[in-house]
Amino acid sequence: MQKIPNYKRKYLSQRCDYSLELPNLSQCPESIIVIPAYNESINDIEPCLLSIGRSATASQHNTLVLVLINYSETDKSEIKISSENLYKQLLSKKKLWTSTNLDVRTYIQKVSQKERGVGWARKKLMDLAYRIYDSYDSEGIIVNLDADCTVERNYITTINRYFRSHPDVEAVSIAFSHPIQTDSPETTAIIQYELHLRYFINMQRLISLPYAYQTIGSAMAVRSESYAKVGGMNKRQAGEDFYFLHKYTKRESLGDMVGTTVIASHRRSERVPFGTGRAVGLILDHENDNYSTYNPESFEVILEFVRYGLGILLEVEEYIVIDNQPIRSKIKELAALFELDQNIEQIKQRTQNKEDRKKVFFTWYDAFKLMKSLHHLRDHYYPNVSVSEAIEHLFDRLDIGYNADEDLSDFLIKMREYDYDVSYKERTN
Repeated sequence: MQKIPNYKRKYLSQRCDYSLELPNLSQCPESIIVIPAYNESINDIEPCLLSIGRSATASQHNTLVLVLINYSETDKSEIKISSENLYKQLLSKKKLWTSTNLDVRTYIQKVSQKERGVGWARKKLMDLAYRIYDSYDSEGIIVNLDADCTVERNYITTINRYFRSHPDVEAVSIAFSHPIQTDSPETTAIIQYELHLRYFINMQRLISLPYAYQTIGSAMAVRSESYAKVGGMNKRQAGEDFYFLHKYTKRESLGDMVGTTVIASHRRSERVPFGTGRAVGLILDHENDNYSTYNPESFEVILEFVRYGLGILLEVEEYIVIDNQPIRSKIKELAALFELDQNIEQIKQRTQNKEDRKKVFFTWYDAFKLMKSLHHLRDHYYPNVSVSEAIEHLFDRLDIGYNADEDLSDFLIKMREYDYDVSYKERTN
């Protein structure tokens, strides 16, 4: 009898959610797509499922889709009624998107106030997917999508091919975009927000931070066994994707997948306190004023701070010497804020060589400390700048040609072309 690994035993016995019933399947799926649905209509989710159906038809991979319609015990009666109606509609229309290699199973659940939020919904679904693979004593891919997204025809094929050809990757951030073909206030808002997201990650990449990956909940996938190894999905009401994927940056096992794209919604939403829907709403409420983002100067300070910390840790003299007095003072502030000296000593005591020390350094100075650094510099020294100003700076750094009188939509198209050209892993190898 095969021995059960400790991580699996611990996850199944202590952390796994069992509230959703295992489906009766004819075979083990190669990939399972999980879709949480809260306060959605059939008009929102039907295009999503139809696009998955087209992708499955073009694929040779056996795929299962799990949809969880959830509503809170404290929600208004209209949401409960619409959720039950959606459940009935999805069951009645199931034949529209199922095929020989695609099965769709729909669940509905009333959750407690404690369990409301997208983190809980993703966890319930991902735990169910993990239990399905465990019941077959097999491993597969757990893919996250949102109910208001659509996918390209090669979506399923590309995901399966990627994991097969990248055995060292445990989880992946999938390329995404938003619809910008229409002329509307929502389109103007999402163009600014998507430019902010792409600017933010590319500025991190310019200063060689190892965790510079997009963390979009509707555009990520993970190997099932790796899911259990890191303790599964968290239960946060927002930001669950950020916290989840950065578990893998610390394991140096997160990849970014280009070659297919998740088309995410640009609608405004009050479902979560931050994120795309919330940002679109804020931009619209301010009558499309220029959306702001982090000042490029802040990234320059962070670059020097990282070099300074690594210089002390790895004993590289040229990293430690900083001639620029204003930057030096800000580095000292960040060093005090994060207790740099004490943490450097702890890293030295725990590691034996420079390669391990550098790896542990970025486990310590992680994406969370980066955000804290940016907020400190924003609040005290470098106010946010408009997205247009930030993108022009980034294009200059990346040597991407542009005209200052171009529309932001033109900037976004060029930014997407750059991001989709090659993955970050391939760019840095």
